[in-house]
Amino acid sequence: MATFVIVPCHFLGAAAWERVGDVLQAAGHRVLAPDPRGWGERRALLTSDTGLTTHVDELTQILVAEDLRGVTLIGHSYGGMVVAGVADRVPDRLAEVVFLDAPVPRHGDTLFDHLPEWVPDWYREHARTVGNGWRVPPPDLEVHGLPAADLAWLAPMLGPVSLRTCEEPLEAPGDGAWALPRSFVWCRGYAMFETTAARIRADPGWNYRELASGHLPMVTHPAQTAELLMEVDRLGGDRP
Repeated sequence: MATFVIVPCHFLGAAAWERVGDVLQAAGHRVLAPDPRGWGERRALLTSDTGLTTHVDELTQILVAEDLRGVTLIGHSYGGMVVAGVADRVPDRLAEVVFLDAPVPRHGDTLFDHLPEWVPDWYREHARTVGNGWRVPPPDLEVHGLPAADLAWLAPMLGPVSLRTCEEPLEAPGDGAWALPRSFVWCRGYAMFETTAARIRADPGWNYRELASGHLPMVTHPAQTAELLMEVDRLGGDRP
């Protein structure tokens, strides 16, 4: 039995991973997907001070408090920033780190450092015009080509994020994630992390995988996503 801990993307809480969690649990695995402070069921806690370090601190505390070990830690999109920080804090508790269509940062990087220029511009403009300078409202998920039923399911989960989560540098002075077994999963239907995928695909230190999906595979391809996560978990112990 593996223990999967999932960090969700911006704007959507952990409930968006329910379908994947059901498949993993049916296969006998343990799944934890805590909502980061400020989104999901904890949206009321969002403030201008909610940042990357907030989320790294919280998840580290959860792993320690629950005495979790041998964890396969998965970061989706923004979640890649969080898992990189956690891996530097408590590498001894992790079996593997998985960056799922996510930035792969090093110490001192911000989320914006890993995104095309138009994305920070969009975040900052919306924070300035409708978010009191710090709160970024969720985008229209229709751009992901989701069917109406999925859009309706996700709508109640959507919430804003703080600009600080994008602009705060990662505190990971040891770059601990790079010393652990690590996987990168590129969602081929979404170009945001195509450059990262190309770089990692050529690096033998990584387990590289692809999903034939858009950026929200936990919604559109839950069974395939769960199967891939179980596959990379099995391979984790065999990589340098």
